[in-house]
Amino acid sequence: EWNNSNNTKSALLLAQSMDICMGKSSDPAKGALLEYSLHRSGYDKKKVAPEQVNILPGMKDKKGKTLIKPRLGHTFALLSTGEAKDVYNGVSTESQLYSDSYFDPSISMFMISVEDKIPDLYLSAHNHKLQSSKSCPSEKDPRIIDSVVLHLKLQAPQNAKGFSFDFRFFTREYPEYLCSEYNDFFLTLLTDEKGKPLQNKDGNISLDKKGYPISVNTAFFTTCYGCDSFDELYAYYPKPYKGTLNADTCGGGTAWLTTQAPIEGGQIFNLDFYIWDTHDSGMDSTVLLDNFRWLCDASLNTEFAPPAENPIEIN
Repeated sequence: EWNNSNNTKSALLLAQSMDICMGKSSDPAKGALLEYSLHRSGYDKKKVAPEQVNILPGMKDKKGKTLIKPRLGHTFALLSTGEAKDVYNGVSTESQLYSDSYFDPSISMFMISVEDKIPDLYLSAHNHKLQSSKSCPSEKDPRIIDSVVLHLKLQAPQNAKGFSFDFRFFTREYPEYLCSEYNDFFLTLLTDEKGKPLQNKDGNISLDKKGYPISVNTAFFTTCYGCDSFDELYAYYPKPYKGTLNADTCGGGTAWLTTQAPIEGGQIFNLDFYIWDTHDSGMDSTVLLDNFRWLCDASLNTEFAPPAENPIEIN
């Protein structure tokens, strides 16, 4: 049973919803999930707001039509800087989230904002700035808010040579705040037991083709006005809204993407999924996580995901 008010239990259920089905007592030769937690970035003991995480069997529009289906199985995990819901289940068009604060649903905003901390490993590797396109500004030690971290410690099966998972990133910042300080982020940090990066020096393994992280500025955006898959946005945004530039906008998102990374058989490692708002607490972002798999061969890359092998039929 899903219970997003219990952060420890929630972390386990989120992992299971993205098809990580091993347990602590599993045969190490077959892989194991050794540790799991859910917290804010920079604060291992501080809980996220319950509205920020969820498990869904698909994302529906306001009429109840499923527009985004799981990649494998019957569910996927959602992490959000706002409300981790689809339109059918009541996500607000103007929701804002301020963690660790009083929430008034009648106005969809928290009364006090609490800042979080960017992971030191990532920030120090980029001279205390958030990595972005060279043509876009990036201030030093930027302010981040409403973060979520899903932390997993895994042991690879003895015959595994890597792993992969699928994700989709949505943000209401796009395209109005493209190449601005309001650059919300999704990171996947891969480290060893001692917290040292196993691949890139900053730990992040989810990158676009230009080598940039998944953010408002990513080159992977394909779901937007003028894109073939625009209709899928109606599962995340009820309708276009008026942005601060007084223009109709509806945010944007990626297609399903697959990140894979090499790993040694039997190796114990940390996999940490981060999402946060940069600079402000409005115009939220969400990531869907699904279809974790062990691989017999892997290279470090993020690609457009292939068609699902056994798609679930959902009305």
